[in-house]
Amino acid sequence: MNPLKLLGDRIFVHCIQIAAEYAGLIWRFTIIYGLNLKYFSIKFCMTTSIKTRVLDRIDLAILDALHKNGRISNVNLAKAVNLSPSPCLDRVKKLESEGYIEGYSARLNPEKLGQHLVAHVEIRLKSSTESVFETFKQHIIRIPHVVSCDMVAGGFDYLVKIRVPDMTVYREVLGQIVEIPGVGTNHTYMVIEHVKPDLGVGVL
Repeated sequence: MNPLKLLGDRIFVHCIQIAAEYAGLIWRFTIIYGLNLKYFSIKFCMTTSIKTRVLDRIDLAILDALHKNGRISNVNLAKAVNLSPSPCLDRVKKLESEGYIEGYSARLNPEKLGQHLVAHVEIRLKSSTESVFETFKQHIIRIPHVVSCDMVAGGFDYLVKIRVPDMTVYREVLGQIVEIPGVGTNHTYMVIEHVKPDLGVGVL
């Protein structure tokens, strides 16, 4: 037999074996990867659907009614959204458990309580490090007359809202703020008139 032909046949057979093994690996990888992809796709879809449930018009109507009057009875709420009391209460409990309703509270009149003076204060820190931000946060949340504080993007770092009875208390509160380690400059804007109050998140 021709030695060259014999060598060629062996090489050909060896190449076929390698190709078969390679094809088998690709097949097994495809099956495993496909199953994993399907598993993660199903898991992701289930997680997403749970966290981002689309509210229907009845859910939105319930949220709108409770937003306008948190003391409304379940019977009157059910009438307002055209449901019977039992399924209406079930929907409210579900909205609460899913975090759409965080709680219920009374809206107080600051004028009658002597807290009529409101100021917005821009705060710029001396540096933009995580430790400075955390220090400011831990201090500002402990000042009673600071009713809100937001970190903002732009020409300054924080916008602080202060509600006080008079200028004397305002100066005391501002003094506490500027003494927080890391605070650089501040600018105050006194509110003259509340044109549109913040009534929370609009639903409908």
